Amino acid sequence: MGTSDLFAAMEGRHAHQQQFLDRGAVLVQVSLNLPGGFALYPWRGLIVEAGSALTTQLASQGLAIIAEEHVVDVLGPCSLFAVLGDGQIIKRQCIRLEEEALRGRLWDIDVLTQAGPIDRGSLGIKGRVCWVCGVEEAHVCRRLGRHIPEEVVSVAQSIARGVRNT
Repeated sequence: MGTSDLFAAMEGRHAHQQQFLDRGAVLVQVSLNLPGGFALYPWRGLIVEAGSALTTQLASQGLAIIAEEHVVDVLGPCSLFAVLGDGQIIKRQCIRLEEEALRGRLWDIDVLTQAGPIDRGSLGIKGRVCWVCGVEEAHVCRRLGRHIPEEVVSVAQSIARGVRNT
């Protein structure tokens, strides 16, 4: 896989994202956070489970999905959902899923509007906690290299098997 393949996939995803946003909806993009590579995990089941949980969560809040698309490319699996509703409310529901669902720690659920992405920080919510230590924000441990890759993969694989760690 070359750099041109990655750029082509990124451009393709961006084009799909824009098509969904052009519908006047909020875009919810579900992908997976799988350290060590997709081959180490049952990723097909994980992405289906994430999409199903998202659909159920949004429906329970009266938020309508008007379109969806599922893509597998060199960037990995991804599901896109066009949702009618307030982006901040939708993001809060997505955060709830990431934090409360059994395998939610492996899901990366992004929310984008025509005005740009809505992230945890813009809602006054701290970043996700590290899988390994459960103390520091994950991005801090990753940036500082606090945990060896094998340990991170081991914890992620436990989560994929349905074993809660943090």
